[in-house]
Amino acid sequence: MGPTPGKRLIHRRASLQCTRFTPGKRNTAGPPLVLVTVAPPNMTLKLRIRELDDTDWPAILAVANESVARIPGAGPQDEWLRNRRSFYLSKGVQQHVIADASGAPVGYAGLESSDQSEPRSFRLFVVCAPQSLETVGEHLYAELQSRLRKLGATDVWFQEYASDAEFIAFAHKRGFFERRRFVSRGTEIIVLAKSRVAGEAA
Repeated sequence: MGPTPGKRLIHRRASLQCTRFTPGKRNTAGPPLVLVTVAPPNMTLKLRIRELDDTDWPAILAVANESVARIPGAGPQDEWLRNRRSFYLSKGVQQHVIADASGAPVGYAGLESSDQSEPRSFRLFVVCAPQSLETVGEHLYAELQSRLRKLGATDVWFQEYASDAEFIAFAHKRGFFERRRFVSRGTEIIVLAKSRVAGEAA
């Protein structure tokens, strides 16, 4: 995440192991369900990837703050949230979704572009607990990929804390490379980028 970057988030410390998922699928009965097992205490939860609602913002902030507590220099994520909400009210392109487990938001993902005419480059956000990146995070990322293909995206990027090894590994595994680094308010930030998104397989 960083002073203005994105981050991952979650409401629980338990890891989520997914047993079923259909990326991008929609039906008239509502968003698709993902069955997940929480260990411990070995519980099965129902996970939905759904559109963000205005009432979700407080939960997103709380979980974002929890997720970066281990990162030196991260601090409270109030500014990050204000930036997301202010962009939400601007004329730029923004889409975002929530991973909802048994009624509680446990993950957030979004895409943004300030190019209003024909956006092709998007900043991405996948926010969830580090231990849930390969479950909750993967499903959120799959949803973003589906939307990016429909938008014809040709360049996407994350902006994260350079010390966030878990997320950097998550991004590298999905073909992102280090584009640049910079220091903001004494904290090193990394930009991870990927091109030719529109032509990728589902």
